Amino acid sequence: MANLKRVAALLGMPALPIVPQLALGLWAPLPVKYRLYFGEPMHFEGDPDDEDDVIERKVWAVRTAIERMLEQGLARRKRLRDIFF
Repeated sequence: MANLKRVAALLGMPALPIVPQLALGLWAPLPVKYRLYFGEPMHFEGDPDDEDDVIERKVWAVRTAIERMLEQGLARRKRLRDIFF
């Protein structure tokens, strides 16, 4: 796999990934294992017209919850990698 950054820049694209199956003329993606994590539901009360600082606190709470779930998922993935590889 490669990312042709210079060619992408010339074409005005953020990236131009090249993957083995494209070089072989295969367009189907390679199989990938992934896990989905769902956090606890978050409930907020208020009005969409609330002051910016009120809304920013809610956004911060959501962002923090997502970051925590990402960190937990990455830690689990590292532990699995250590077990199997």
